[in-house]
Order: sequence, then structure tokens, then C-alpha cells
Amino acid sequence: EWEAATSAMQQAKAALMETKSLLGQCNVDQAVLDDPLMPRLIEQRSDALQEAKRALDAAKNEAKRAQEARSAWENAHRWLMEDAPNEQTLEKMVKQLNTLAYTSEPIRCQLASSEYIVRAIGEEEPIADGLLERLRDIKQQLTALVVLAARKESQQPTISRVKSSLMGVFSLLSVAIGSILGLLFHPGYSVFAIPLLALLFIIAGRKRANPLLKEAEIQLTNGIGKVNALLEKHGQAPLDSSTAADISRAVGLLSSSIASLQQKDALNVRRRIARKAYEEALSQWKTWLHQWEDAASDLKLSSDPSLEGAQFFHFAEHLQEWVHLQAAEKESFASLGEVENAYREVHLALQNLCGTSTSDVVELLNIASTLVTTITDARSFTKQCQKETQHLENAIIRFHEAEEARNAYYTDLGLDVGDIHTLERLDPQVAEYQGIASRLQLVKTKLEGYSEQIREEAEHGNASDFTVLLEETNTQLERRKEQEKTLWEWERTYRELCNDSNLENAELECLKAEEALEAFRQEEVAQRMVYQLYEQVKEQSEQTKEKSERTYQPQVLKKASTWLQRITQNRYLFTVGDAGFLAHDTVTMRPYTLDQLSSGTRIQLLFSLRMAFLEMLEGGGAYQFPLFFDELMANSDDERSLAIAKAIAEIAKERQVFYCTAQQDEVRKLEQVANGDCLLINLEDEQREYRILQHPFQEVPMERASLPPFKEDYLAYAAACKVSRPELWDTLGNLSSWYLCTTSKELERLLDRGFSKAGQAKGVSEVYSTRFTLLSIAQKMARKGRAKLLTPQDLDDDGLSLNREANYFDALLTFLKERPRSGDDVIAAITEKTLKGFREPTLSAFTAWLYEKGYASEETPYTLSEILERICLEFEELTVSSAEFMLVKHYLQSLGLTQ
Repeated sequence: EWEAATSAMQQAKAALMETKSLLGQCNVDQAVLDDPLMPRLIEQRSDALQEAKRALDAAKNEAKRAQEARSAWENAHRWLMEDAPNEQTLEKMVKQLNTLAYTSEPIRCQLASSEYIVRAIGEEEPIADGLLERLRDIKQQLTALVVLAARKESQQPTISRVKSSLMGVFSLLSVAIGSILGLLFHPGYSVFAIPLLALLFIIAGRKRANPLLKEAEIQLTNGIGKVNALLEKHGQAPLDSSTAADISRAVGLLSSSIASLQQKDALNVRRRIARKAYEEALSQWKTWLHQWEDAASDLKLSSDPSLEGAQFFHFAEHLQEWVHLQAAEKESFASLGEVENAYREVHLALQNLCGTSTSDVVELLNIASTLVTTITDARSFTKQCQKETQHLENAIIRFHEAEEARNAYYTDLGLDVGDIHTLERLDPQVAEYQGIASRLQLVKTKLEGYSEQIREEAEHGNASDFTVLLEETNTQLERRKEQEKTLWEWERTYRELCNDSNLENAELECLKAEEALEAFRQEEVAQRMVYQLYEQVKEQSEQTKEKSERTYQPQVLKKASTWLQRITQNRYLFTVGDAGFLAHDTVTMRPYTLDQLSSGTRIQLLFSLRMAFLEMLEGGGAYQFPLFFDELMANSDDERSLAIAKAIAEIAKERQVFYCTAQQDEVRKLEQVANGDCLLINLEDEQREYRILQHPFQEVPMERASLPPFKEDYLAYAAACKVSRPELWDTLGNLSSWYLCTTSKELERLLDRGFSKAGQAKGVSEVYSTRFTLLSIAQKMARKGRAKLLTPQDLDDDGLSLNREANYFDALLTFLKERPRSGDDVIAAITEKTLKGFREPTLSAFTAWLYEKGYASEETPYTLSEILERICLEFEELTVSSAEFMLVKHYLQSLGLTQ
């Protein structure tokens, strides 16, 4: 050890001298070495210079293409105009020509159609003013005369002098007077009423002329005279008779005349409308021609005869293309100027940083690359010097420790320092002595392992007695080995089942689904976070828009943009526009929306936002909090994983980062991007050592649960074991093992081994597995057509969309609390109007949920005999006399099924 320490100290001194020599050859100022960002800054400015050079070349090519496109258009379309108009006139008149080209044909068609209609319907026919109204008045008067004539013709020439109502009154008076006289004075006086009645009828029988008939004749004569005067005045035939039929005939003739005048008047209205439409169309056409002449004059269109009919040719699009080409040329040259300025700034910045005056881009980039390499080597040599200095100090310490230990070793042995020959002579004897001492210690240790009682029995016991006990123990061990062999065979069967391809495929599909779900969750979280930040930034930007003229950016956005530059090596800047968040590409000089970015860049953008929020929470203080990450790359592809690793490495340059993972590939990626500047801690080893230290192994006595007293009667033993009645919708594996056994002895063996549930017992043997399968099929058939009971707690399902504040929901809860009910009972109650208030959409959704969850069913349930028959048909080896058939039947009867 002393020789090795001496050699290590000499090697450390030589390595330190060599490293210092290499550091001196680098010839780098200490200030540059102390600046940790200098190499990164040089690389960034070199990349920026290359990107600026590419952008400059691209801008020059774009400007050249725009100029060539504009020249080509002018050469190809110069025949359209005698001279180029000014830009403002061109842009304005192009829009005017575009409008005129689309409106010329409709105006021409409208003019032609209106002119054709005017010629077709002819000129307007004159009608005397007010003639139609006066004829209508005459018609009304004639209609009144018809009524008057009909009334006159219905009158009688003569009428009675006394009205019938008066005769009735006088008759009653005469009878009443005669009756009163007969009652008061003498019955003979009542005879005087008879002469009075006779006199009354004689007077009433005489006739007189009817005054109504005469009055009607006078009115009719006067009316006919007035109407005839009006008819003759307006050129109509007068009435030659006063009968109702002749007057009605005159009314019909007058109606025909009125109808003819109405048709002429309607036709005149159409003619006036057509004439007005024609005049409006002609006015629009003249206006359009005037606008065309103004546009052609302003645009200096050629007067060449070849352009005849040009007003009907849609060449506004060609002029619009010229406008676009001119605008593109100006924009490209403006962009070229901006790119040139940016290029000069980047070039000058790199020159100043490298301390050179060369203007050649290639030479400048080579100088920058060499400087970065030199700085990196110098830093590496500096770190190596520090490590080798520490290594030398440790080697010197180990040398002194080894020297002190060697001297102490010789002193303990009573030898001179360096007397190796004496040590070589004693060395073989030491091994023999140590062997004897080890065997002695081993025997003592074994003896101490026995208890005091065993040692006393061994001192006073007989070897033959111990031999008998040993044979009995060996017999028990052989029996235990047989049991262990059986257990091993079961474990091997279990492992084979676990290693089956179907299980692996299912687990693989499950892992894929979990990974897809986690990726979708992370993407949704990222999108929601970005959307919320965008809404915040948008609200703040809109509030300060009038003051800052769209130049305001919140502090968090500026910090996020700075972080995005660092993480993407100055490739992207983070901004906000009217369309939302934008990532500005400094290479292509184009903005990209979030959905146009790659998945890796979106991950980097999310990191930038989170770091910006963290810095704002820190408030620019002196402390920077550590960050903890937990398997961020577990559900990401290679592109995203690499972007995450790079972002973490960039963050770790300024603050402490803890990354927890169980994936070795993630560790390799992080070590790669961190260049080994990270500390790897295997938590599994740390945990194992800690657990051994804190909780060393101690033997724990095994305790077995006591079984109930054995009873030969099968049902009595089930009651002693507290076997519960099965439920149709309970999990079959949670059923008692009693339902898989036919005797109490079978159940006792299962319980003794700890297999109290059917799900445990089915793996004991093929017999129990078959019985469990049969019970599963029977349960599935029994569930068909039998709905589950619906409880108030089941209504808390998130997938059920019911208004829990409505009256119908309270009524539904009360209905379910009265007694156990199924979904079929609820549907029947709603149908019978016991439960009310369910609207059609809500009822449809609720009914669909009941059928989906099994609380309601439209299927016809199987009876006990039907289930047993179907199981027997499916399993041909199952007979009525078999134990399996008896178990299935007993299980179905326990569920309450009947024949």
C-alpha cells in the first residue's frame, strides 16, 4: 500500500504539470474563462451571422424575382395602355374596372329586356278621369232600384181597414165585458157580447188601398229618372222598364262595362311600370358608360381599334396582377434593406466579439469557431487542473496515511521499519494459525446458536434417541418436500399462464392505451395553459392598445420569449398577434401559429412559458428555486424527448434540477445533452441500503386463522363458516368457495390452505376451474332480462345528465327510497305518470343510460330450467347426475330463480 501510494503521488504530480503546460499553450485571458456564457455567445452570434447571410441571399433572390415578374408583365401587357398611370390611380381604377366588368352585362340585359317589354305591350289607352268611379256609383244606385222594384212587386193593391191584432184585442174586450156582466148582474147579460163581436167583424171585412205600394211606386219612378239621366250622360243605354228583372239586366250590362274599364286601367298600369323600368335601365346604362370613359381616361387606355368592345372585356384582373407585382417588388426591396441592416449588425457584433477586423464571412466564422474551441479546451484544462490538484492532495494524504500505517505495523510486530525478510518468513505460519482460530471460532459460534436447553440435553442425552427423532423429522421433511413439489408445479402452471401470449398482448394494448391517454392529457393541459395565457395577454393588450400602439408586451411574455430563444438556440421568438400566440422564426423570418409548429417546438414553448411564470414568482430575487421533474419523457416520441432533454439542460445551467425516472434511455439522453455534468443517484440502491440499515430482517412467527369446528353435514358446515347468500350482480370471484364444493371435506381443505373465495379456489385444480366457468355462464344467462336495482347513489354517475335541482329529480329520489326498485320500475312509473316532469330529451337520455348500465332491460329472462338446458347443450359432458350440474342448479336456486 505504501508503494502504491508513493507511485500514485508521483503520477498525480506529473499529470498536473502536463495539464498546466497545455493550459498555458491555450493563451486565453482569465476574464474570458470566467465568463460562462462566452462560448455560447460566440456560437449564437456565428449562427446568427450564417442565418443572416442566408436570409440576405434569400431576400436578394426574392427582390430579383419580384422585379423580373413586374418587368415581364409590363412587356407582355404594354399594349393595353399608352402610358403607365400613377400608382394611386391604377389601384383605384382597377377596383373600378373590376366593378364595371361585373355590372355591365346585367345592366345591358336589363335594358334590352325592358325595351322589349315596352314594345310588346304597346302604348297607353286613355280613360276619362273618374269614369270608373262614377259607373260604380250608378251600379250601386241600380242595385238599390232592384231592391225597391222587388219590394213594390211583393206588395198587395188593397189591405184591411182594421189590423188583425186590433181585432183580437176588441174580441177579448167584448168577451170580457159580457162575462163580467153575467157574473155581476145576471147570466143573460153575457149575451150582449155576441152582437158586439158581429159588429166588429163587419167593420173589419171592408178593404182600402195599400199606402206602401203607392210610396214604392213614387220612389221607384224618381230613382229611375235620376239613373236614366246619369246613364245617358255617360253614354249608357237608359232603362225602358221599371220591373226588377229589367233593372237587374241593366245592372249586369253595367258590370260588364266596369270590368272592361278595369282591364284597360290595369294594362295601363303595367305599361307605365314597364316604361319607368326602361327609363331607369337606360339611365343606368348611360351612367355605366360615363364611368367607363372616366376609368379608361384615368388609366390612359389605348384608343387602338383593336380594343373595340374593351368595356365588355374583364381585364381588371390583369391590372390587379400588375398592382400586386408592383407592391410585391416594393415589399421585397424594403425587406432586403431590413435584412441588409440586420446582416451588418450581426457581422459587426461578431467582429467585435472575436477582436478581428476581417470582413470575409468564411474567415470570420473560422476565427469564431477556433476561439470557441480554444475557450472550451482552456476551461477543460482548468477543470482538469483543479481535479488533478485535488487528486494530488488526496494522493499525498494517502501517502502519509500509508507511511504511518506501515511504520505502526512494523512497530506492533517489534520489527525494524523495512524488514521485509522477517515478514516473509512469518507469513506462512500466519495462515495456518488463522485457519485454526477460524475453525475454533466457527465451532463456538455454532454451539452458541443452540439454546441452553438443547446444549444440556446433548450433554446428558443418548445418540439413539436423537436418531429416532431425526428419522421422524426426515419423514416430515419428505412429506413437506412432496407438498413443495406440488406447490412448485402449481406455480409453474401459474407462470406459464402469466407468460401466455394473450396476456402479454392484453398488457401491451393496455400500456399503449395508457401512453396514448397520457400523451393526450399532456397535450390538452399544454393547450389549455397556452390558451389561458393567450386570453390573459389578449385582455391586457386590448386594455393598453390605444396607449402603446400595439407595442406593449406583458413581462411574462418577454421572459417566455427570452427562454424560447435560449432553448431553441435563438431560432424562435415568442410574440402575440391578432391571431393569437406566434413563434417568429429568425431563420425564415416568418411567424408561425401554434398548430404549425412541430411537437418538439411546442414542448419547448411550454417550457418557456413555465420558466417565465417561475421567474415572475421569484420576483427577481437572489434565490432561484430548484425544479422537480417526474418522467416527462415517458410518453413522448424521440423528437419530443430530445426537445425536453435539451430544455432541461438549458434550465440546469442556472438552477438546480431534479429529474426522477425509472427509464434508462431517459437517463442516457439527459447525460448526453448535459455532457456528463450531472449527478446520477440510483434510488433503488439507496432505498435498499437504507431499509437494511433501518429495518434488518427479523424472524416473524406465522399465525394461522382458526377454522370453525368441522361438521359432516354440508349445509350445517356452511352455516358454521358463515357463507352468505349470493347476489345476481355481485362479482363471482368474491363468492364463497363453498359454492364450488360438494362436500364439507372439500371446503375444509380449501379453507385450510387459505382459499376462502371462489376466485382463489378456481386456480387450485382443473375441476374447480371448470365449476367456476359453469357458474360464470349461469350467472351471465341469469342476468339476461333481469335488471339491477337502482339506488339513489347510482344517480351520482357523471355520465347521467339530469337536472338535480328540478322537481322530477326529487320525486325520483323519493320513489327509489320507498323500497328497492329497478330501472324497469322507474320507466313503468314514468309511463304511468306516477313520475312526472321528464321532458322528451331528458327522458330519452335517462332511458338510454338505464339500458346501458343494466338497470333496465327489454330482453325476456330465462327460467331456471332454460338456463340448465342451454348449459347442458353447450357442455356435452355435463349430465344431470353430475356434481357440476348440482352445483349450478344450487347456485341458481340460491339466486331465487324458479322453474
